[in-house]
Formats: sequence, structure tokens, C-alpha cells
Amino acid sequence: MNPEEFESDKLEGVPHPRFSRRVIGQEKVKTQFLQAYNQNRMHHAWLMCGPRGIGKATLTWYLTKLLLTRNLSEMLDTSEIKINFDDPVVSRIEALSEPHLKLIRKNFDTRTKKVKAEITVDNIRELVEFFEFTSPDGKPRIAIIDSIDELNVNASNALLKVLEEPPHNSYFFLVSHSPESLLPTIRSRCLAVHCENLSADDQLYLLNEFGFISDDQVKKVVSVSRGSVGEAIRIISQDGLKLYASIVGIYKDLPQIEVSNILEIASKTEGVGKQELTETINKLTIHFVSRLAKAGAKGKMPNEIFSGENVVLNKLSPNSEKSHEWAMLYSRMLTKAKDYQDSNIDGYSQVFENLIDIKKMATL
Repeated sequence: MNPEEFESDKLEGVPHPRFSRRVIGQEKVKTQFLQAYNQNRMHHAWLMCGPRGIGKATLTWYLTKLLLTRNLSEMLDTSEIKINFDDPVVSRIEALSEPHLKLIRKNFDTRTKKVKAEITVDNIRELVEFFEFTSPDGKPRIAIIDSIDELNVNASNALLKVLEEPPHNSYFFLVSHSPESLLPTIRSRCLAVHCENLSADDQLYLLNEFGFISDDQVKKVVSVSRGSVGEAIRIISQDGLKLYASIVGIYKDLPQIEVSNILEIASKTEGVGKQELTETINKLTIHFVSRLAKAGAKGKMPNEIFSGENVVLNKLSPNSEKSHEWAMLYSRMLTKAKDYQDSNIDGYSQVFENLIDIKKMATL
């Protein structure tokens, strides 16, 4: 891994969000921000909440460019964010050389040749030093933390002190995929804005922008990515449709279920660097359960993800009563997924446990 090229706050294979020339979706948050700006009610700390891959960071960088390129006495058009991309400030932001901006993210450790597992208190000390210098031109100073979920305990406590007494004319954009995991005292000092999942059309547009042709396979990926273009890209890169078919295929011969097939999928998560694959398998498993809940209520899903999926869905969820049971399991799995983020349970055990839970429910 080349530390000069690595950026911990971007998806592999697509440009960093700071280079985006357009924000897709998130109209409510954009309007909320522009109204606050025009009414001089700008909160100093914006907590950008929502699932991974829906555009929180893209919107953050867009708003940062807006704040640093505008005459702050001007009113903004609340119907559209307009940025002069020829402004040299934009070039400096994209080069990470703008003196009014500080980016905090996980660093590359040159000693271990690995990405650090968390954002440390040293990173927040850099932030404190950044705010010690006044801005002679009256422009605001902006800090972006992507993501705040990755702060360790000491870093969180250090950031809390900064948020309690925010520097004059400064703004924080704190990107969070799971705000419920943050210190309550940090959340209470921020304005939490909730970014929404992207529509299927928006996802297809972005995937096309990133070079993915909108064929039938890509449309099926979008149908399982739950409104996240980032998740769609991960599914494509990890051959997720094939994984999904393997998960569903475990249960096609109900009541006979081969545990060896469960072990085979769980074993894919063994080894170093398999965290993202573990998350993808777990999300695909949860999506399967959500489709089981819908299938029992609807009778038949209109769009199969792969040929023969409906046969399995209808076998495992033949009626509304069974649909309710799957819905309950779906809810439990969502809760468990959040618990996994805060635990040391290995990927193999996570995947195995989820697939066994489906086996137990299927054979009740």
C-alpha cells in the first residue's frame, strides 16, 4: 500500500468526495443548511448522519467549498447550491492545501505499513493547533472529521473539549455512519442532520458516472444495496450477487439444510482484511430475511434477484403468519448488526450465527 496514494475516507476505485462537482440527493439537508446560513442561525457543529455510501461526505465537501468561496454577507439561493469551481480556493481544497480547512481521518502508519485502526488524540491535538491561528481575511475555519465514529476514547474526550468551547468563526462537519455509538455529550453539542438513502435512479446515475454500465446486473445490485451507492460498489467489487445466490441457495432444499454450505460461506471471512467482506455478507443475509418477510405478505416478489429466488422465498415464507416471524428476525438482526460494530466477534462467527438463525427460523 502506497501511503501517498491511500485515503482512508474514500471508496476504492472511485474519486474522493472532495472532487465531486455535484451533490445527488440530500435535498432536505441542503435546504436546511442554506436556510440556516441565510437566517444567520448556523450551528458550529454539523453531525452528518446516515448509512455509509449515501453522499454524506460529498455533501460535506460541497458545503465546505460553498463557505470558503462565498462572500459571507451575501444571501444564498435556497433552491440550489452554486459554487464557482474556477475559484482558486476550490483547487486548494481539492489539493488539501487550503489553510482555512483541516481534515481529520485515519492515518497511514509508516512504521507498521498499515492504516491505523482509529483516529487518535494526536489527530485532535493537530485540530486544536489549527484553530489557534486566527483567520486574517475573516473567512471561517472548517474542520472535517470523516468519520467521527472512528475516534478512540481519548480522541473523543479531546474533541468534546473543543466542541464545548468552539473557536470563533469556525465550523465542524462530523461525518457519522452510526451516531448512536457516539458519546451523548458530543451528540448534544452538535446539530444532527439526517441524510437520506438514495433513490434507485440516483444510484444508477452515480454508478454510471463512476464507470459502471447500467445493465441488468447493476440494476439488481441497486435493488439489494438499500439506497447506498457505496454499498452497491462494494457488492459489485465483491461479486455480491453471486454471494447472495449462495446464501439463498443454502435453504433451497428445505427441510434438508447442509451445515457445510453455511460453513463454506462463513469461511470466506477468515483471514486478515476481511472486515468489509464480512459486512457485505451480513448485509446480504439481512436483505434476504427482509425479502422473506415481504414475500410472505405479498405472495410473490415482483423482481427476482436471480432465477429461482422466488421458489425459495415462497417455500420459507408461505403465508402472512410466517412473514411476521421473518419480520421479527429481521428486526433482531438489525440490532445485532449494530452490536457487532462495538464487539470483538470475528467475522466467521458473525456470519455463521446469522445463517444459523435463518436455519432455525426456517425449520420451525
